[in-house]
Amino acid sequence: MYHGAADQNVGTWPTHSRRMFHELNGIGKTAAMYIYPHEAHVPASEETLLDLWTRWIQWMDHYVKDKGEHVPEAELGN
Repeated sequence: MYHGAADQNVGTWPTHSRRMFHELNGIGKTAAMYIYPHEAHVPASEETLLDLWTRWIQWMDHYVKDKGEHVPEAELGN
């Protein structure tokens, strides 16, 4: 989860994210939370955006990307 520490949106206060994070961990789910200082509801600084995109790409590489397993061309529907 990603959150701006200065978020003033009532529906997404940082406290709600912290509670959700602790609940997910409490039931044994893998979760990560990143709170960006000085950011509001929408990330704006270049540093925050670069960090977000880096984390998203790393997540995709880890959980989605083909992990080196060869898929025969016939199975791809070509």
